[in-house]
Amino acid sequence: MNILLPINYIGTLDYWALISQAEQVVIDDLEPFVKQTYRNRMEVLGSNGVQSLSIPVKKGAQRMRELSCETAETWRRQHWQALLSAYNHAPYFDALAPELAWFYEEKTEHIFPSLLQLISQFCHLLHLSQPVLRSNAEQMLDDSFRDFRDRFKPSKNKQLFLQPAYHQVFSDRFAFAANLSLIDLIANQGPRARDVLKSIQIKPL
Repeated sequence: MNILLPINYIGTLDYWALISQAEQVVIDDLEPFVKQTYRNRMEVLGSNGVQSLSIPVKKGAQRMRELSCETAETWRRQHWQALLSAYNHAPYFDALAPELAWFYEEKTEHIFPSLLQLISQFCHLLHLSQPVLRSNAEQMLDDSFRDFRDRFKPSKNKQLFLQPAYHQVFSDRFAFAANLSLIDLIANQGPRARDVLKSIQIKPL
């Protein structure tokens, strides 16, 4: 299966199940930024339940490659503290934290290269093939590609595929929370994360 994806803020388990099982993954860097999607948002499980973390994007229609975020350190500090609070006691977070820290220490305004680097970094960590970056991809790809760019929205199609439950940090307080950020899976399952992604059946619920 060949797939066309948007860039995501790390990405959900649905997103990574597709990456892990696709023959070729293409990311379109010139697609328009779409609000209320995982392009600038991720969800984690904290002590009070599922928490949404959004990158504040500057106003105005923008293409993803040109996406600009607020340079104030507040959101980066808040997101990093939220991750520490949520996963400090997860069995594999100590190993994962150094792979993430650089992103929250940056001060760059143009966020797309950093988001792409995170995706590339996690592909390397999970021993997955790297996505290919294309401009105006829908005009260049053949019929073998499936377009998933409009499928990753917190308010719609919350979960595309059936996912196996795994132990989460706050499993004693909450039922299993599916389709969170990839961070949740790796922090809790470590080397098993790739097998979990591969086990997700790529078909609609």
